[in-house]
Amino acid sequence: FKTCSAADAVAKSVTPTLFIHGTADDFVPYSMIEDVWEACSAEKERLDVAGTMMRLADMSRNILKVSVMSRQKTG
Repeated sequence: FKTCSAADAVAKSVTPTLFIHGTADDFVPYSMIEDVWEACSAEKERLDVAGTMMRLADMSRNILKVSVMSRQKTG
């Protein structure tokens, strides 16, 4: 097996990327997002979610709330 690096992979990406990470994630340490975030040269946004990984449905609702609040502030 080859070793892979998320940071190396996103460094090559040109696709706009939304990084979502739980601050208390017990599977992928929260500290890992820093290297990946810094390596990404594409347009990017970041959503740090307090607590552990959330279910996808909960995460989707939170993203929608953030998006709506963001539009209300700018629009």
